[in-house]
Amino acid sequence: MSNVDVSNDIDIKDNRKCIVSLVLGILSIITFIVAYLGVILSIIGLIYGFLGLKEVNRFKQNGKRKAVTGITCCFLGIFLAFMSNIIAVYAIFS
Repeated sequence: MSNVDVSNDIDIKDNRKCIVSLVLGILSIITFIVAYLGVILSIIGLIYGFLGLKEVNRFKQNGKRKAVTGITCCFLGIFLAFMSNIIAVYAIFS
């Protein structure tokens, strides 16, 4: 008996677009004060998130939770950026 390591030929991998969407979503939440940067990161993250989610469903890959979390973070980043702008404008003109 030898110790031979047997691996499967079919490895299910994480989708990289889902990971990019999650990272950009988190960065958009962190940078929501700089409104344009946060919104730009959120839009790019949303695009990657929806593309990644589509690929996950089509090719039976891992990463669906990451894509959904990334999309949610991106929407939250957009919401926070717009709310901070509204509060800033209200504070300036009050």
